[in-house]
Amino acid sequence: MGGFDHLRVGQVNEGYWGAHTSECFPCEENYTYSPYIAEFVNTLSNIPFICLGLYGYYRVLQQSLPRRYGYLMLGLSIIGGGSGLFHMTLQWFWQLMDELPMIYLVTYCGLLVFDTSPEFNTRLGGLAMLALDLFVTVSYIRAPNPIYHQVAFGSLQLVSVSRIIYLIKYRLPPSSEHPAKKVIGDMLFRGVALFGIAFIIWNLDNLFCDTWRSLRVQVAPFGFMLEGHAFWHLGTGLGSYWIMTAATYLCLCVKTGVKTYEIKGSYLFPYVAPTNQASVGGKSEPLKDATEKTPILRNASTKDKH
Repeated sequence: MGGFDHLRVGQVNEGYWGAHTSECFPCEENYTYSPYIAEFVNTLSNIPFICLGLYGYYRVLQQSLPRRYGYLMLGLSIIGGGSGLFHMTLQWFWQLMDELPMIYLVTYCGLLVFDTSPEFNTRLGGLAMLALDLFVTVSYIRAPNPIYHQVAFGSLQLVSVSRIIYLIKYRLPPSSEHPAKKVIGDMLFRGVALFGIAFIIWNLDNLFCDTWRSLRVQVAPFGFMLEGHAFWHLGTGLGSYWIMTAATYLCLCVKTGVKTYEIKGSYLFPYVAPTNQASVGGKSEPLKDATEKTPILRNASTKDKH
């Protein structure tokens, strides 16, 4: 059984979608707002998650960035969609569609940040990513404990974040020469911090579930504001967006130079865009996904030959 079985106590065990077959039960009480949605607040809190990923993908396309970074953003939307369907139905299948894409996204992010060559050439890394994804998928299906999933996800994320920190420290020029190091570092810090705060709120929600349920009744109709798992969705959605935007900017800086791209947009919703130095005749020509190089890299290659 799962690691949060105590949260089943006092809960409805079946509903519109049939008997609840999931192994994970957040603290929100079931079917309190709608007969068709098991966990109403936890379901709706995924909508910003989905929208944020779509927004990030739109910005990648708008700025003509390599689409592999757009797929990173789309992964965020896929997780939000799977999570929403899981909380709506409390079915085991949709729990997998919530949790397994989290593993796939973080390994894909790892693939991108470990690729520092000018071209996107990650055949061996891709095979390693698929092997790791397959191992976690099979092992989790055979031993469906949410604690195992949390440890696997956290460990993989730690590897990716550690790699990002390494690249920031050793592959970018000092902040006195260019602001990229500070911009990326600050964005990564606030993303990881928000992620960690959201994780703490979620676990406090689990540990003191009875207390939270009692408080929600006392402050009704504003009890939905005390759903800790919903804050987990909101915090990890925005935190992940910041981390992935920082990772995208970092990868492009490492591959093409810090003067080629920059961060634009607001504090909450930043995005990566080419600078004037990445343009030829007023038209942006950023790094390609295949073996084609940017004008900057082609010029550098020509100079090396001389």
